[in-house]
Amino acid sequence: MQLPKIVDPCMCTLRHLTIRHAETIMAQEQVRSCNGFGLLASVMRITPRHWGVTKAVLGVVRNFATNQLNSEYMRQFEMISNLMTILYEAFNIIQQ
Repeated sequence: MQLPKIVDPCMCTLRHLTIRHAETIMAQEQVRSCNGFGLLASVMRITPRHWGVTKAVLGVVRNFATNQLNSEYMRQFEMISNLMTILYEAFNIIQQ
């Protein structure tokens, strides 16, 4: 499957642009304005999991969580619920 080869570098770039960057606020605003949270939520729900992509997406979500302006979008797109699902799956894999 080609998805991880495409999505992983995109998520890593987005992760770097949305924290400790001169244009961080503008980058986060651009993501909010173009349904970026919907896309992030979709990537969080992809199964089977590609853990490299999941790690990069969680880094992006962490960056957005540092800005209070993003909290409503995170609730709207059920990011915490998605995060809990990922953590539960990871826990089950570790337990096996």
